Amino acid sequence: MHSRRRRSSPCAVGTGSTPPQQLSEAITAARDLAAEGGRHPLLTEWMTAPSGAGMDEQFALSLAFLLDGIATRLPRGEGGATP
Repeated sequence: MHSRRRRSSPCAVGTGSTPPQQLSEAITAARDLAAEGGRHPLLTEWMTAPSGAGMDEQFALSLAFLLDGIATRLPRGEGGATP
């Protein structure tokens, strides 16, 4: 019989929770990655000053993030405009 080993997360070693400093560093790294190259301006703006939102606002924001990501993958026409 094989026993299943639980994979441990590098963030949760020992305590089962992430230390605040490590969490802060991870968020900063994610924000910097999103800002890199200016490809995700909506996500970058929100990560700079996150705010709470109601369900409708959360949906609209999530949809905007999704469409922003898709738009970065579309081929660009002359002058930077999408076809």
